[in-house]
Amino acid sequence: MSQFVEFAFGAASFLPRGCCFPWRPELAPMRVVADGVAAAACASISAAVLVLIRRRPEIEHRWVAVAFALLILAWGATHVADVAGLRPAHGLRVLVELAMAVTSATVAVMLWRILPRLVVLPGPAELRRTNAALEAELRLAREQLEDRVRERTRELEAANAALRRSQDRLASALEAADAGLVEIDLRAKIATHSPRARQILGLPAEATSSALRDVVAPVDPSDRDELMAGLGSLERGAVARLHSEHRRRHRNGQQVWVDLALKAVERDEHGAATRAVGLCADITPRKKAERRLAQLAMYDPLTGLPNRLLFRDMLQREQARLARSGGRFALLLADLNGFKAVNDGLGHAAGDALLAELGRRLAERVRASDVVARLGGDEFAILAGEPSNDAALQALAARLVAAVEEPFVVDGGRTARVGVSIGAAVSPEDGRDLDLLFSRADLALYAVKAEGRSGMRRFKAAMTGQDKPTSGWMAGGLARAFGT
Repeated sequence: MSQFVEFAFGAASFLPRGCCFPWRPELAPMRVVADGVAAAACASISAAVLVLIRRRPEIEHRWVAVAFALLILAWGATHVADVAGLRPAHGLRVLVELAMAVTSATVAVMLWRILPRLVVLPGPAELRRTNAALEAELRLAREQLEDRVRERTRELEAANAALRRSQDRLASALEAADAGLVEIDLRAKIATHSPRARQILGLPAEATSSALRDVVAPVDPSDRDELMAGLGSLERGAVARLHSEHRRRHRNGQQVWVDLALKAVERDEHGAATRAVGLCADITPRKKAERRLAQLAMYDPLTGLPNRLLFRDMLQREQARLARSGGRFALLLADLNGFKAVNDGLGHAAGDALLAELGRRLAERVRASDVVARLGGDEFAILAGEPSNDAALQALAARLVAAVEEPFVVDGGRTARVGVSIGAAVSPEDGRDLDLLFSRADLALYAVKAEGRSGMRRFKAAMTGQDKPTSGWMAGGLARAFGT
């Protein structure tokens, strides 16, 4: 190590200016090798740069690269001159030049290794051609995409048009059915209604959605529990549909009947319904018509009294009560005397007016628990519950006879008079079977008729041997009363 330092930096061998070492003969081989390698490396770098410029004519500022190559080539020539002249040099320069030679050789090797890759890189012309091809492909792809978008747009427009037509048909159907659309979120307990549904239910016009409890609150208390039970069954998945007819208080203060039909359309993983849709309709007119039909089916339209169908039902219920709890009841059959003369002489309108007034009078003369019915024509029946004895029955009959024998003012002030014959049978004394009881009341009525006067007779066992007419009230009353 000390020899190397002395060789490179020994002060004893400095020239007077201290710039170099004196020449030594043993340095000649090292000098020749270093200069030769440096010259070869410079020539190689220059050649590589020139080849690159030749292969890539599109490189801008080519003169700079040419000048660089010539400079490197000239620098290499100086090393050739040094080898040829073997000028004296000190040891440090030899070491430096040796390092430069090694570095130059390394750069030359690396440059020739990357040169093939540099040569094959596309030039601007090729890049322009590639860009043109890519632009053409992109243009074609854009056109194809636009075609797909236009086609999809047409499909969506057709689907939207079909949806609008379907919505229009649904709206027309709902309008024709006078129904409203209802949707219920069974998890959030939120109900959404169409405008018509809000009108039907009496909800605020601006509230498209309402809490379910607010929608149910106006429902009549007698119907609310059943409706809530049905909604609970629908939500649990016990039923797939719900149909409810219930009363509710409208916002205008009136009571309306609503028909609600719901179907579960969405369920969770456990089968519980999460969303239901359906229709609601105002069925108040229908309910009124049904009530009117029931009235017509069970009540006499002229007098407003129960007709024979309702009277039969009441007799059967009274018979069941008697069998269950004991007690007694009386059946009275009443037939007017002289009504035909009024009907024929004063006209049917006067006869109808007399019957209507007679029905009102009879209903006023009985107890609230008793029933007066018109069986048809001038035939009436009375169901008297729990008569205490025959005297009480006679007192009831006397009130009825007095009501009938009061004059009737008909036909604009004209007066009409009629009488009444009443036959009575008491259950269970006179029979428990309704057909038998009715037959025996009919026999008692026949007995009064045979006497030719107004009044009341209760059935007696001796009446069973009497002959009865085979036509008219006494022959057909039982069959007409029971619809047989």
